[in-house]
Amino acid sequence: MFPVITPHHLFPVQDADFALLMTGVGAITFAAFIERGLVMMGMADVAEKIAGCGRIVFPVVVYGAVLWLFFGLGGL
Repeated sequence: MFPVITPHHLFPVQDADFALLMTGVGAITFAAFIERGLVMMGMADVAEKIAGCGRIVFPVVVYGAVLWLFFGLGGL
């Protein structure tokens, strides 16, 4: 009646979609830490350039992932 809850079911690393999701989350987190580190080191101009790229790249990736999810599930 209830699904089995194990670490394997919560984190299906072998699933390509889950691995792509974790890669995206890791990339966003890594970019945030890099920006923060650059600002702390006094390189605010480089951090601003990274943030500028992120303002364009991350929404495109998110919209692409949503469309991929819809078409992958056969919804649209």
